[in-house]
Amino acid sequence: MSKQEQLTRTSKILETIVWNQSHVIRRPLANILGLAMVLENMELNQNLRNVCTMLIESSKELDEAIKASARQAE
Repeated sequence: MSKQEQLTRTSKILETIVWNQSHVIRRPLANILGLAMVLENMELNQNLRNVCTMLIESSKELDEAIKASARQAE
């Protein structure tokens, strides 16, 4: 395989990874975040409210990390 073919192959692999991060991984993460926000607005005891808050914070952190990773690969 020539260097050009290797570069083209690597580029396609990176494009696939970026697309997966931006769409395939973020979609279920957005669903988790949305569900946690719905739960947070329900009548919950303080322990469950704390769990929802932690889920929301962690989901947002993970979303930002995925976005940053995708931006670096572009």
